[in-house]
Amino acid sequence: MKGTISKKNLLKSIDDLPDELSVEQLFDCIRLLQKIEQGQSDVNSHNHLSTADLRKQMGKWLK
Repeated sequence: MKGTISKKNLLKSIDDLPDELSVEQLFDCIRLLQKIEQGQSDVNSHNHLSTADLRKQMGKWLK
């Protein structure tokens, strides 16, 4: 599910943070964790480009 993170990973990440941090730093950590979990989910569901397909697409952009 997009935009969600597991409670287990969130709590572990919070435990790894320094004792004092800004709200922005906390949100950055949460955002990064969500993006990592989404990327892992995309890879597991084969919802990504192969290296060859990416190279083709990049070649079109660079023309």
